[in-house]
Amino acid sequence: MKGERAFKKILRRVPNDYYQTGNFLQHLWHGRKWQAVKSFLSREEKKILDLGCAGGYSTNQISQAVLGAKLTGIDIDGEFIRFARECYPGFRFLVADAENLPFRGKSFDAVVCTEVIEHLAAPEKMVEEVWRVLKPRGKFILEVDTESFLFRIIWFFWIRIGPGKPWRGSHLTQFSISDLEKLLLGNGFRIKKKRIFNLGMAVAFLAIKRR
Repeated sequence: MKGERAFKKILRRVPNDYYQTGNFLQHLWHGRKWQAVKSFLSREEKKILDLGCAGGYSTNQISQAVLGAKLTGIDIDGEFIRFARECYPGFRFLVADAENLPFRGKSFDAVVCTEVIEHLAAPEKMVEEVWRVLKPRGKFILEVDTESFLFRIIWFFWIRIGPGKPWRGSHLTQFSISDLEKLLLGNGFRIKKKRIFNLGMAVAFLAIKRR
């Protein structure tokens, strides 16, 4: 697809260790994100999918919240996956498309997706795939920027004069919080918890597969 090819070109501008390094503001932003995501996880989740794992930093963060869980990370970019395999050999990493997951139905106890859905040309297809691979009453943890007025201002400058330059043009879809709620509710999920943080610029959902 045209959108997918364009996004792959954008990813080639992003350093493989982008999330491992970064500056103070990036660590602050992502640190609060991981506080929210980890609060939704528990030891009950034995098999977890990290959807859009990039260089594996997110997969490692998840492992710290759920010790002993079997983790699989996927990303569309092969360079990211090669880097992740080198840095975190204890996890399984695959090159895969979030809109066409290479797993059997009801394979995972939880799927974690952080700052990925806005980069997809067909986000509803991804949500449908997450529902398919989750076990009954499995957890879908979705975290994303809110596209609030403040976020749009900061993002405008971040991708032009800040460290976010590699991500310019990467947001293929924009979501408000209500848009995300409708997407989850309309695709077989019940929203159990919601956390808004980073001055209202980010939101994390804990959604449960209804059946």
